[in-house]
Amino acid sequence: MNWPPEVQQDVIERELAQYRAFDQARRAGVACPDRPPLPPSHAPRGFRFALGLALHLVLKTIWLAASAAHAKSVMAWAAKARIEADDLWFEPRACGLNSSLTDLGLALVLAGETQAAIACLDRSWRVHPCPHAVTFGLRRELATRLGTCREAGAIVCQYWDALRLFTSVGRR
Repeated sequence: MNWPPEVQQDVIERELAQYRAFDQARRAGVACPDRPPLPPSHAPRGFRFALGLALHLVLKTIWLAASAAHAKSVMAWAAKARIEADDLWFEPRACGLNSSLTDLGLALVLAGETQAAIACLDRSWRVHPCPHAVTFGLRRELATRLGTCREAGAIVCQYWDALRLFTSVGRR
């Protein structure tokens, strides 16, 4: 599978610091610097944006329907397709990728592929911060599901630490 490039932890921490400065200025009522942008080369525009939005919404709808029907292979296919098309999402390598990797991991857990699901969890927090991720945090379902799995222990702890790091931006 062609995974989007992983965002390194130092880049994540630097971008979170920019969000923190933005949020603190906004709360203090002083002139805010611009909201920290995603790397401009990654944001689709125009037709690519419309195509990406439609594609991701259709694939997420397929995943949700497959999830309700317990169709693990269709769930995995839809999540993998969203990962492959991440560069078309309006915030590439951000919360949408976290969501897609979480969905893939959940499908893999249902299919009994625990090690692959752990790899999805490990990869899923390595994304660019975005307004959604710093406000609501990263998705928790896969970390919760793998929390009872002994071999996932260190990765689950690392994920919860990353979740706290992302959501610390909006705290006072």
